[in-house]
Formats: sequence, structure tokens, C-alpha cells
Amino acid sequence: MNRLKQILKERNLSHASLAEMLKITQETIQLWEKGKMEIPPAPLKDLAIILNCSIDEIIGVSKQKRSGYPGSFFAKSDINIIYHFGGIKFKLQGLQEKLDHPIDKQAAKSVYWYLQKPEDEPVHQFQWMDIETMNNYIIFVNLKALKICDLYTDAKEESPIFYHPEIYRVLTDWDILDEPNATVKDIAATFNVSETLAKVIQSIEKELQAKYDNCDSWEEFSYLKVYWLDGTQTFHYLDEDLYSNLETLRNISGDPSIYPEAHQGTRFIQEYDEEGSTMFLNLEHIALIEVPAIKFWQIACALEPDLLNLRDISPYLPVKE
Repeated sequence: MNRLKQILKERNLSHASLAEMLKITQETIQLWEKGKMEIPPAPLKDLAIILNCSIDEIIGVSKQKRSGYPGSFFAKSDINIIYHFGGIKFKLQGLQEKLDHPIDKQAAKSVYWYLQKPEDEPVHQFQWMDIETMNNYIIFVNLKALKICDLYTDAKEESPIFYHPEIYRVLTDWDILDEPNATVKDIAATFNVSETLAKVIQSIEKELQAKYDNCDSWEEFSYLKVYWLDGTQTFHYLDEDLYSNLETLRNISGDPSIYPEAHQGTRFIQEYDEEGSTMFLNLEHIALIEVPAIKFWQIACALEPDLLNLRDISPYLPVKE
């Protein structure tokens, strides 16, 4: 049974208001609430964005609530709500710029676990940290290269802009559009979204093209970005082999007991290409890695379909059919 009725009540949103937003009848909403009519994919995505939650929460398969709002917006509850915390800035050796990302409270808790005070009992010797951000990144940080980490709440300053995961989902698969100048109708039909949402995504895509000098913004959502200690940056296509290396790095940084000797010796990420060469990326010379989260979890779930049943591990998991 879906949770639409409960969520509308929590948001204090009337059937009339929602019907006007979705351009449907109030009767249709009532049928959805009662489970007498399945919510189609296009309005389901609109609902997730309007109600500021995940599709999983609406259809009732997620135990956790997620929200782009800070925790101060919510009354105290026994239900765990993963809300927008604020942002995190990294000042790294070799980099002039500070890297700034929006994060939720779950990522903030991870930062406190990784970055220990002098009196804390060591929890790991492998000097890498990984967190998932609200702007579609999994970030790996070399703690030996980290000079300053500024963890700030939304009350102090605004974090960088971020979008709903359903928008990032479309942008990640943008290359499947046949037309380079796709219309709103083309976008809506290809990605099974409403024309209202398609128009919003088209606008975001144009902004990204301008930002990256008309470069195919699809690359922004398919390539990981490596920041090196010498200040240079390189881009690497995220395929299954590179994913496997990063997943190992993620597992070890999150649970050092998996491979307690990981901190010993020099470790490399291996990248393969179709022409038969292998590139070894020395982790000791990397300051930070930005990995597109939607793409990461697409590959993860394609290789391990059972992950699709673990709906609370990430908001970027593919939508379960």
C-alpha cells in the first residue's frame, strides 16, 4: 500500500492544491491513495519532487524518510528523517580552490566518525574517507591530503545548489535522446516524465551546457573527476572495472576490518580501456575523487541486482520496477 495519504497529511497539502499542480482531478488522487489505481510513472516522479521525498517513500518500500529541508522543519518523531544538513568544504594539499558540496545529516555523521579528535580511539588506519552528497556525488577524500574540512549547517550559510535525484536520473541518461536539440515533448516521451518536469530538466541541461562550454553535459554524469596533489585534474569514464575498484575503496574506508592491511604499501586504482591498456592511478598522489552517484549505483545494481532490495542505502539507487 502506498503512503501518499500520510505524506500529504504530513505536508499539510490538500487534494485540491495537488490536483492543480499535477493538472489532474481530485478523484484521481483519492483513487491513488486507496490503491484502487496505480500511480503512473510520470506523475509519480512529479509527486516525489512536489512532496520533496523519494519515489520509494511514496510507494511504501523505504523505511527512512528523506527531505531536502533541514531538520528544524520537522517535529520530533520516532521515524528517522534524513534531512539536508548544510554543506562541506574541503581545503586540500595542492589545490587552490575549496571544494564545496551539499550534504545530509547522514553524511555529516560519517564525517565525525572519520575525522577523529586526538583523544579518540583509532577506528581505522586506512586514510581515506567517503561520503555521498546531495548533488549526485560519492566523494573519496585522501585524509593525508586534507588540510581543512569545514562542516557547516544550513543556518550558517547556504550550500551549493542541488536537485532532486529524479532530475539527476534523467540527466545521467541524457545520451539516449536521439536529437541533440530535443523538445520538451521528446524529453517527456523518452524519460516517461511530465512535460512540466521535462521543461525544468531541459532548462537545467542548457545551464550545464553553458557552464561546460557546450560540452556534452552527459560526461558530467558519467566520468569521475580526480584531483591530484600537484593541482591537476583528470577525468575517467566510469565503467564496470573502474566501479569495482572504487567499490572496494568504499568498502575498505567504511569498514577497515574487511582488509586490515589496506594501509600498508602503495595502492592503485586500475583503469582499463577497450584497446587493451591498463592505467594505474596511485592513491598516494590523489587528493580527492568525485564519482557521479547515479551512474555508480546503476552499475552496482546491474552487477548485483539484490542491491535493488536495499532501498535505504542510497537515494540514488535505480527505481525498482
